[in-house]
Amino acid sequence: MSNPPELLNFRTNLQCSERDALHSSCRKPGVFALLLIVVIAASIIAPGFFTYTNLTNTLITASITAVTGLGMTFGHSHGRV
Repeated sequence: MSNPPELLNFRTNLQCSERDALHSSCRKPGVFALLLIVVIAASIIAPGFFTYTNLTNTLITASITAVTGLGMTFGHSHGRV
């Protein structure tokens, strides 16, 4: 039995490559401008924000989440979950 056309269209609309997602976010400079504004404001408001110690602590903390997310993505992509 074949799938109805509505279901096929829904499935093809959900498929998006990472490259397409990156390009669509790069086309919207407002997101990066907002991030830059927040970093500048935080640097002005909190003098210790843009220091070497704070940046290394932030990267170490984010790396734990990144490695966990990478492992979960690898597991899901290979159908192990």
